[in-house]
Amino acid sequence: MENYSLFSTQSLEKNYFGNTTITYKWVIDNMETNSKDFRLKRKDSKISKISFNDISGGKGFVSNVYKVTVFFDNNDECCYEFILKIPIFDHNTVLKDLGMEKEKTNDCDFVIKYLIKLHSQECLFYSKIVNEIKDLKVPKCHGCCEVIPLEKSGAIIMDLIDTSEADIISIKYSYNIDQAKSVIDEIFKLQLFSYTDGKNWKSKLQYKTNVNLTTVLKNIVIMHWENCKKIIPKYLLNEIEEDFECLLSNYPEIGIYHIYHLPEAQGDNAVICHGDMWINNIMFSKDSKGRFTNDVKGIIDWQLIYEGAIGVDLARHLAVNCDPDIRHDIENEFLPEYFNKLKNEVIKRNESFDMTYETFRRIYDFCYIDQCVYIIIFIGMCIRQLNLLQEDTNIWEAKKFFFSSKIYFGIRDAVDRVKILKPEWLIKKN
Repeated sequence: MENYSLFSTQSLEKNYFGNTTITYKWVIDNMETNSKDFRLKRKDSKISKISFNDISGGKGFVSNVYKVTVFFDNNDECCYEFILKIPIFDHNTVLKDLGMEKEKTNDCDFVIKYLIKLHSQECLFYSKIVNEIKDLKVPKCHGCCEVIPLEKSGAIIMDLIDTSEADIISIKYSYNIDQAKSVIDEIFKLQLFSYTDGKNWKSKLQYKTNVNLTTVLKNIVIMHWENCKKIIPKYLLNEIEEDFECLLSNYPEIGIYHIYHLPEAQGDNAVICHGDMWINNIMFSKDSKGRFTNDVKGIIDWQLIYEGAIGVDLARHLAVNCDPDIRHDIENEFLPEYFNKLKNEVIKRNESFDMTYETFRRIYDFCYIDQCVYIIIFIGMCIRQLNLLQEDTNIWEAKKFFFSSKIYFGIRDAVDRVKILKPEWLIKKN
């Protein structure tokens, strides 16, 4: 059977998704080959129409995330929906997604080249690595292709997770302790895989941040820090401002320290890291009344995946997604349990595990020092969005208190750890 017979007309298969080189035919060929559910839905019918709309809503970093709807000729009401993620590398879009649309920068071309590499990593994860990780909660992938600059768009085809069944919890809120532990369960699966059946993949995940990228990130933090300072009560700001700005002056070094310069985080101790384990990349299931449960439905956006420190995903998750009380409870009470469980499961699979808890915690603390700046970035982005919405004064005041508390304790805890681990980072650099 010729492939075009899947379509009601030959012209339909030649259409493109927006201003990309991704054709309807390529996408449908992959769905027909790789998705049993799609084949069951289509049966013997032909495709009469395809519609798509961008559902990113600011949640797809430098990507168009399309919900694709396929209609069949034997029943106009019968359709099948899935996700098509297409990375975009437009200069203005990159700046907008970084929260820097009003800024001028000469670094964008460098960032775009880096993002092309990241898409390649995400394709590798969805097409190969994830199939080897037992029970990791991610959307199923049905096909992907890499970018060829100026010639061919990249794309990833995935199952649609219906927002009536699961969604992302807004950064305006924090996870409860059971939700936080549910995310850690998924990190556990990834780290256990890293030390056992997935050891061979670590060497293939080497697209890591560098001093050029951490310098770009530092500039982003500086911009959002100015906005954050406007909402923090003066008495709290006075306690943290000087120390944080000293830290920030050292940030290009801090951002790469646990990646390249912390010996105990390298080699056998390194793991496969998601690299961006914040609230917008984690979907939670909903109950029959549309309320969020404590169960993770899926971890999305794997473009930053790399071989890195065991504390990175844990630190990003706890710093950004949890309020300080929840974070402290997990750091002090749950992380020792997590470490012992991981160690026992690795040894049970006849693999070596020589790391001590003290080393694990030291790596985590270095990662936390780095990850605390993301509290500023994500809250800064949220403040900007809320300002645009012009929310009710009382609601806005409550949110300012919530954000201020998260920033204050996030920075204070980072500074306390720096004083012990790397006090020279509290000396301001010009």
